[in-house]
Amino acid sequence: MAGAEMSRTRFTLTRPHDVRNAWGIWAVIAAGICVVSIATGFTRSVTGAYAAGADRWLESTDLYREGIHGFLYLPQAALLYLPFDQLPQWLGGSLWRIGSIALFAWGLYRFTRCMSRLSGIELFPLVTLLAILPSLAAFRNGQMTVPMTGCLLLAGAGFADSRWWWTVFWLCLAVAMKPLAVVLLLLAIALEPALWWRLPVGICCMLLVPFGFQSPEFVAETYERFIQKLGIAGTPGFDTSYSDLFGTIRVFDIDAPESFKTMLRGLAAFGTLLASWASMKRFGRSGGTIFMVLLALTYILLFNPRTENNTYVIIAPVIASAAAGCFLVGRWKLAGTMLTIAMLLIAANYELTKHVTPGRETWLCPLLTLAIGLWLVGLIWIRTCPWIPEDAGAESSGSTTTTQPDGEPG
Repeated sequence: MAGAEMSRTRFTLTRPHDVRNAWGIWAVIAAGICVVSIATGFTRSVTGAYAAGADRWLESTDLYREGIHGFLYLPQAALLYLPFDQLPQWLGGSLWRIGSIALFAWGLYRFTRCMSRLSGIELFPLVTLLAILPSLAAFRNGQMTVPMTGCLLLAGAGFADSRWWWTVFWLCLAVAMKPLAVVLLLLAIALEPALWWRLPVGICCMLLVPFGFQSPEFVAETYERFIQKLGIAGTPGFDTSYSDLFGTIRVFDIDAPESFKTMLRGLAAFGTLLASWASMKRFGRSGGTIFMVLLALTYILLFNPRTENNTYVIIAPVIASAAAGCFLVGRWKLAGTMLTIAMLLIAANYELTKHVTPGRETWLCPLLTLAIGLWLVGLIWIRTCPWIPEDAGAESSGSTTTTQPDGEPG
């Protein structure tokens, strides 16, 4: 009997030493990414755009030159990358990747802790194993999406714990890294009155930071050019390299009018807000926050006109967290298996689709993401969730507006 009991618990990945092992895996991944990047001379990297922005910031020249491509971020992103740009490439590039992966892993840990508090079951080790594979390409490329995702997960953890100033900090830092993060920022401020004045204060502070490093005239001009850049980059036209929702039809040389795309994005944004609000009402603050973050990340991927295949590192926490909850909490083994298969398909997207639609490898990821997003909405609709025990949801359903004092980092 003892042997049988051990066989049932040995591979649950929910014990304290499993958490330590998970952190060891993240350390090995970070070290391995650095070794491979250095050995290959950083041939697979997107940090050149960040370096160009940092250099131009120092030179007080236009950060936004290359039409729809090039530096697509707020000037704060140039400031964030500047310390790494001043180091030799092997060192700066490695430290940037280590920091990005560390922030991603820390966000994943804090986010899964919110889920674990609802069920009493540790999810971080299994989520780690599930999330790594679809994230490797973005880790190696050094994409800004990686630390931005970590910040959004940390913001979600802060929101769930009513740590409002930490929520503000992580949301503003995420927006400083990539404007895409504004999706979760808008959801948070719409759903939580405690953020109605805190977030504007945080945004103002974030926008004022560049004025401490350059002349007011240059900073103001840079902001103006950034707004112009957003308008240009946000309408890339018929480009088959982007993997947003409309990438599924561009495979067939079909494109939708910009007016229709804008209308659909607006309707989807309202639907995301409504679903997030409903999740707060039905599953309480902690449970609803999990849905809010997962839906926000899904929306970013489907409706950002510049989503690329590597951007789907954002979906890794969504699928991994949901799958781990299905396997370990709700015992929804079929759902967990389907989510795991979806994650593997996203990770192998290019290798699979290049044989089916050569040169048009942009349809599988958005289709899978759309299916997962609709599944999340369906869970809210039927008022059940595999990673939220019924008694946990019932106990917290009336506490969505309870404010607690700010505490430790989100």
